[in-house]
Amino acid sequence: MNVGILAMDAQFPSKYVEMSDLEVYDNCPGKYTKGIGQKQMGFVSDNEDAVSLAMTALENVMETAGISYKDVGRLEIGTESQVDRSKSIKSYLMDIFEKNENTNIEGTDTYKT
Repeated sequence: MNVGILAMDAQFPSKYVEMSDLEVYDNCPGKYTKGIGQKQMGFVSDNEDAVSLAMTALENVMETAGISYKDVGRLEIGTESQVDRSKSIKSYLMDIFEKNENTNIEGTDTYKT
């Protein structure tokens, strides 16, 4: 029986800024690159958001792993960017599962505050 993490996918925004460029803009040499150790920071464009990235990841993982939507019992979402604090990304993804006749999936959104 398959138990545990069977598949996983990650999606990243299509746009990013070099942190060295942001240091110049913010007039703080070394703060992001040397101080925090960042090289780049991603951000969404006007046709992306955390939900669309999650939907793409879900579709990719289901297709790649060959998993039926009916066989999923738990779904965990990890993000740094919530849509808002009143509705989880998982609740948006449940629309896809409901269309595939699965309405009983445990799980949560985990996000960095």
